[in-house]
Amino acid sequence: MRNVPDMVFRTWRNLLLTALGMGVLAGAGQLGIAFGFGIVQHTGASTGATVNQWPAQLVWVGWFAAHAAVAGTVVTARLARRYGVLGSTGRLVAVAAAAALGATVVAPLCVRPAQAAERFSVDPIWAVGICATLGALVGAGAAIAVLVKPPLGWNMAAVGGVVWLLALVSVVPSLATAGPLPAVRLGVLEPAGLDADAAHRQAILILPAVALLIGAATGGLARWRGHPPLVNGATGTRRRASPRPRHRARRWPRRRPRRGSAGNSRSWSRASGSPR
Repeated sequence: MRNVPDMVFRTWRNLLLTALGMGVLAGAGQLGIAFGFGIVQHTGASTGATVNQWPAQLVWVGWFAAHAAVAGTVVTARLARRYGVLGSTGRLVAVAAAAALGATVVAPLCVRPAQAAERFSVDPIWAVGICATLGALVGAGAAIAVLVKPPLGWNMAAVGGVVWLLALVSVVPSLATAGPLPAVRLGVLEPAGLDADAAHRQAILILPAVALLIGAATGGLARWRGHPPLVNGATGTRRRASPRPRHRARRWPRRRPRRGSAGNSRSWSRASGSPR
């Protein structure tokens, strides 16, 4: 006979290792693509035209860690629900914590390039580690929210896709040219040759507008598919109490049996309380 507690322990060990591995894979994969296209560059001095390069790279580090934590948690939670072993909030938090731990792989992968960055008030290595850790923690919380409310996952996936599209459109034209690649900020469309003032103006508008449009689209899709609202009464309507029935049930008087009938002597004695 198999040992049931041992089987449960091995199942949860495998799930936590899966969450950890998925977090590592998602974080390393995003960072590899970003390094390959030149979106993330931790080298060089942040002076002149590249003054915003280092803060932009730190934002990307936190973004990659957050999305890696979400991806690892969601994939592992779906596997766990398929086998019926994810039934409590504590187990969900454990899976999210393991995925967040795996997502922090972004920090050690950025340590070597960050050593060549210019020294600021905060050491670059510490800055990368702090951003990756905070991003992983935020991603773990977002992953739990996604599992509780699936439309949030649609929103995050759409926003992530738009952010990647803007980054690739901004950096791809510069790959064929000589010289250093321009700094690519998260959610900003600034290809080579774009005026600095125009890039600054549209940087304030693009990401909020994209978030608003995607939020409205996912909200409408969730409403069409019958998902409950995040907050009751968000549409401004109050819940009405259930109406009272117009017609009450009519109470019929209890009919006493005739005392003289032999068949009803027992029921008469019970109703009147007289001894038999």
